[in-house]
Amino acid sequence: MAQKMKFSFAMGADFFMAVAKLRAARLLWTKIVAACGGNAESQKMHIYAATSRWNQSKLDPYVNLLRDTTEALSAAVGGADIIDVRPFDAVVREPDEFSERIARNTQLVLKEECHFDHVVDPAGGSYYVETLTAKVAETAWALFQQIEKAGGMIEALKAGIPQKQIKAVAAKKADLVAQRRLSIIGVNVYANPTEKPLEGKAPKCCCAGKGSVPSNIETLASVRGAEPFESLRAAVSASAKKSIFLANMGPLRQHKARADFSTGFFQAGGFAPLENRGFKTVEEAAEAAKASGASIAIICSTDDTYPEIVPALAPKLKELGLTVVLAGYPADFIEAFKQAGVDEFIHIRANCFQVLSGIANKLGIL
Repeated sequence: MAQKMKFSFAMGADFFMAVAKLRAARLLWTKIVAACGGNAESQKMHIYAATSRWNQSKLDPYVNLLRDTTEALSAAVGGADIIDVRPFDAVVREPDEFSERIARNTQLVLKEECHFDHVVDPAGGSYYVETLTAKVAETAWALFQQIEKAGGMIEALKAGIPQKQIKAVAAKKADLVAQRRLSIIGVNVYANPTEKPLEGKAPKCCCAGKGSVPSNIETLASVRGAEPFESLRAAVSASAKKSIFLANMGPLRQHKARADFSTGFFQAGGFAPLENRGFKTVEEAAEAAKASGASIAIICSTDDTYPEIVPALAPKLKELGLTVVLAGYPADFIEAFKQAGVDEFIHIRANCFQVLSGIANKLGIL
């Protein structure tokens, strides 16, 4: 019976963790079958590995080619018997001949040119991978014991144990994406405001044909990591209030770093920063802001110059009806700058999605 069982795994963006996951699964399955009296042939684990849907994006979809390649490689290195590479456009439209051919060729290159099918355990002997494998196996075994203690998987599902754990991990990953600490290229970092969407028939629901679930078992929705930013960008991009005025104060060397950061930060949400070469006085900046027709103004300069600039400029921008944002987080002046009219502060520790969706709500976009 053990020889007829097949195990399915989704790969992920963390290359070494994906490799360790498959290696740990084989290790545990061998021990389980051996403990039950199975022979050496029965102890072999037959693995079907597929590239992750969670990791794919509708925005800048050609990046999915890179994600598929690294995930397929991790599946091969991890020892998968069957590898399913998702077409790069699968979350955008019904895959066409080109995307399906590229998906097939990704596997063929790994097999026929890289010869990963000729090596039993490519990662074997690596201290890092061996240590990570052992840690994953140890953690997984503790979860198995927890499920057995609950009466088996069905009873654990009824009690909501796996669901609670999955939701906790999903919430943590979603928060990391929102803060841009977990990067999704083309989505929350390096957004491409000039990209043209792929054309084609919308994809079928990925949940179709999976059968019914008993009413006493909680089901969880499948949400890709990029979806919140995709929805936000679609709404903002279609709005007339997406323009942002960059109040770049002083010479280029004084404002460029934060102007560039602000541009990338807001483009992730579909906003369109209006570039300029900087202003010498707050009066010039205020006049330019008025002429820009923007709904949002971002003050960009240095912490050393902010005590002089912000109290003079922020009130002028507020009088124009603009939402005022400050690039940076000068801790000693936060309250004073809020009183001067600053609505938001953006910095590397800020929750990008939370800030942008909050501003979009304030502007009536969402």
